[in-house]
Amino acid sequence: MLVFRVENEKKQGPYCGSRCGLLPGWARDNNPMPCNDGIKRIDIDKEVFGFETLDQLLEWFNKYELNILENNGFKISAYKIKRKFVKRGGKQVCFVQHRAIFMGTAT
Repeated sequence: MLVFRVENEKKQGPYCGSRCGLLPGWARDNNPMPCNDGIKRIDIDKEVFGFETLDQLLEWFNKYELNILENNGFKISAYKIKRKFVKRGGKQVCFVQHRAIFMGTAT
């Protein structure tokens, strides 16, 4: 399956460390924490977050936020991964990044 992720060149997402302050209102009601979205037992050393579809990604980040992220070095990356390495939530997915094959970035 394909999964999509917003990340920088170091493969870090926008909610990693000090970058949380990049987005206004990043903890909106429609962007639940994984534990509130049906994703349990996360291994933060191996698993990262993304989306099952581009539509799902665009429901999470609006165009304004994606522009801010792009201006700070973030891009939308696509990965191919076996379903058994993906945990599905209602609005996001969690996957084992080292098991995924990088397919490229969207512009």
